[in-house]
Amino acid sequence: MSEEVLARIEQQLSQLMPLVPMVSAMQQDIITIKGDIVEIKGDIVEIKGRVTTLEQNTTATREDLNILRDRYNSLEGVIVVAIRSGFAAQQVQFDDLNYAIEENARKSRSMSRRIRRLERLNEDDE
Repeated sequence: MSEEVLARIEQQLSQLMPLVPMVSAMQQDIITIKGDIVEIKGDIVEIKGRVTTLEQNTTATREDLNILRDRYNSLEGVIVVAIRSGFAAQQVQFDDLNYAIEENARKSRSMSRRIRRLERLNEDDE
């Protein structure tokens, strides 16, 4: 090789030499970035697990809410039936009491007529 070629190669090498530490630093950065990517992937897997757990908890809560809603509706129906049957029983008792009061009123009128008749008979006898 000629002197000129060697001089040019030397000059090019001297220009590239300051780049060697930068390339080395870049390689180190790439290694660090790869490690960070692995760590991020692990975090993503953990987050996916938490999301799955959250979805399961949400589903379970939704099912519990539906069960509670059904129980409430059932209890509401039981209460309505109890109130209606209680009112019906009260109505029967009121009807019975009204009948008894009317019966007593009839008997009282009948007794009053008998008493007046007996009093008239007694007055006539005197």
